[in-house]
Amino acid sequence: MQSFVLEGKLLLGREFELSEGSVVIKNGVIDEIVQAQSERPALILPSLFNAHTHVADGVLKDPPHSTLDELVKPPDGLKHRILRETPREQKVEHMRLAAIQMLASGCTGFADFREEGVDGIAQLDQSLRGLAIKAVKLGRPDGDDVDELLDVCDGLGVLDAVITEQRCSASGQQHAKVPEPCCASMQGRKTTEI
Repeated sequence: MQSFVLEGKLLLGREFELSEGSVVIKNGVIDEIVQAQSERPALILPSLFNAHTHVADGVLKDPPHSTLDELVKPPDGLKHRILRETPREQKVEHMRLAAIQMLASGCTGFADFREEGVDGIAQLDQSLRGLAIKAVKLGRPDGDDVDELLDVCDGLGVLDAVITEQRCSASGQQHAKVPEPCCASMQGRKTTEI
């Protein structure tokens, strides 16, 4: 059994109340939290979760000053043109670097709105291989069958779900699963799964 103790300033409870003490960890699980005076300056807090990312956007670090529509509106906003023109492996590399930067700053999970449909999700999966970070993958349809996309991701972004539902209703199409807004796609999961 592997165990160790972290000592310092603690952020505890739902309100992150500042306290002092130690956290006992056994086999990778918090076993005990002891509140006691501590002279150590270390701050011990839960890991962070970035709730809204577009990790592939790292291929476009410094966009020119433009309107929001000119930058990101599909299908021909600058972001979408750059994503189409950037080689797949370069996008995967940028996504991996973004995940490594999140880990280095204490973030152990993120929710990503992944453009490029099924292949965009596959790129994200490839970029995260071997990294100890949890991704909630929110697909964005790119001409894909919605059911196929939902088979490989955790849900759709709220706007994407609404647009997809409207398109299906207007065309009379049915799909096996109703697209879920991002919050609903995580409903009922344990926090350790997120």
